[in-house]
Amino acid sequence: MLLLGGIMEERGNLKAASKFYKLLLVRFPNSPYAEEASFQLAYIKLLRKDFVGAFAGFLSFERRFPGSSLIPLAEFHMGKALYSLGHFYGAEERFSKFLDLAPRHRLAPEAWLDLGLCRLALDRTREAADIFWYILRNFPESPVRRRAAFSLGELYFNSGKFYLAIGAFQRAAEGEPDSLSDEALLYIERARYKLGQYKDPIDPAREFVRKYPERPLAGELQVEIGRYYEEGRDLDRAMEAYRRVLASPRWKAQHPKALLGIARCLKRRGRAEEAVAVLDTLIEEYSGREVLEALLMRASLYRGLEAIDKAVDDYEGILDRTGGKGRFALEALRGLGICYETLGRWSEAAGAYGRILEDFPEVPDRAKVILKLAEAYIQAGEPVRALDALRKGLEEPLDPSERARLLVRAGELATELGEWEEAGEYFREALGCGVREERAEALLGLARLALARGDTAEALPFLRGALEDGSEEAERLLGRLRGEHRP
Repeated sequence: MLLLGGIMEERGNLKAASKFYKLLLVRFPNSPYAEEASFQLAYIKLLRKDFVGAFAGFLSFERRFPGSSLIPLAEFHMGKALYSLGHFYGAEERFSKFLDLAPRHRLAPEAWLDLGLCRLALDRTREAADIFWYILRNFPESPVRRRAAFSLGELYFNSGKFYLAIGAFQRAAEGEPDSLSDEALLYIERARYKLGQYKDPIDPAREFVRKYPERPLAGELQVEIGRYYEEGRDLDRAMEAYRRVLASPRWKAQHPKALLGIARCLKRRGRAEEAVAVLDTLIEEYSGREVLEALLMRASLYRGLEAIDKAVDDYEGILDRTGGKGRFALEALRGLGICYETLGRWSEAAGAYGRILEDFPEVPDRAKVILKLAEAYIQAGEPVRALDALRKGLEEPLDPSERARLLVRAGELATELGEWEEAGEYFREALGCGVREERAEALLGLARLALARGDTAEALPFLRGALEDGSEEAERLLGRLRGEHRP
């Protein structure tokens, strides 16, 4: 069973591996293999990022097998779990214990690095720097050495010691090009900017691209340069930066982002049809997140061009690609609602807003969506469903201003449907929310109810209150009442 568990673990089937290890421990608790099975169970939890479970598993392992040769490794992995949970004091203790128990273990350099990172997280920067230097001096052949140099560089950079940071990052950049060396080289350029060697905040990225165009990070930075100019509304330089990305085959991974950037610039310049053509290319030739962004942008452009049916097709395409889940699906449903409103297809608009409320319970502007849903039902000739939607919305936790807005609209709709008593309750509760923006409408609602009952005396104070809040409708009604009572 231990062998089967190991095979499953090597294949990446951690669930099956756990099953075999557990079975071994249940059936053969006194087996000589129980020790390793218990250790591997805890280790699998660490691999699955169940850090609490991993720590508990290794602690249980140590108590069950106090003389095990795997105790040092258990300490190391408990340190990893605690560090991932942000328990830096506990992690520091475990890494220190590992180094006491196995100072020459192959994982000792990594334990030293983790110990330094713990002290850095605890703002003991001098101790952290000492540990990083210790690694550089004592483990010159370890792969951990470059990571220690990088951490040391970040420490110096964040402390304003930019010359020391450059020296540390130069050590981190040694060896074969990889993501760590790329980041180190970029940090060197940023340090030079801090030292006044460059003038423009984007110059570090520009210098990196100039010096190391063959590195993968260069393409990302060239896109960043485009965004920098785009945000500064220097659209000519932004488009030039994006076109440079497209001209480089080695930056092909960044081509979708560059095309999006060009489309945004064209949109800002009012060249909607050209922007659509750029987005067409992106959507046809690429896949992934950028295509969803392109579909959203193209749909927005189609709406501006009054090609509403095409916009609907794009929004529905997003829903198909995302399975109706995630940020892009949410934005697509919003867009569909607006399109259906424009087309006068109110039942379908209500369907879109209803899906938002049902599928995205955490959407931040739920009150606004509820109001849109109610309005769509009203326009579709279904006022009863509109009032039901508002009633349901009022059961949700809302802030006072949102609640007041829904209460006023529910009161108005209940009045139209002849539910006067219910309407009065809504208007009075809206006043109780203490929201000035909705006060006049709530007072007007109560005044209209009183007038509908023929009780002018009750209506007058409400109208005067609404007039004080600047309501023109209250002024009109008061004028009408004065005219009716003039001899």
